[in-house]
Amino acid sequence: MGKLTMEDVFKTLAKPLPEFELKPGKTALLLIDFQKLVGSEGLLSEALNAGLPEMGVKEALREYEQRVRKAVENAERILKVCRKKGYDVVHVKLGAQTSNPRHTAKVRAR
Repeated sequence: MGKLTMEDVFKTLAKPLPEFELKPGKTALLLIDFQKLVGSEGLLSEALNAGLPEMGVKEALREYEQRVRKAVENAERILKVCRKKGYDVVHVKLGAQTSNPRHTAKVRAR
């Protein structure tokens, strides 16, 4: 067996979904913080400052960027279908007191 991926772990642990029905007026799509995603440049800088090896971090960030792109593409597809079918769509944007996105998480944790 090769290197395990998160997909391997999720597929192994996945359980069947319970039966449910989607109905306009009773079903909503909730998108949280899709207005702006954390850029990998800041993560690269922080990781290098923390002493992690540059090549390893860059490789990990390439995978991160691919996952972010895939998540946005999937959200766009789901959003389009939900709007077409008449489901409610709710966008939630968390705010921060500074331009550093990590500050929002620290404030919410308190």
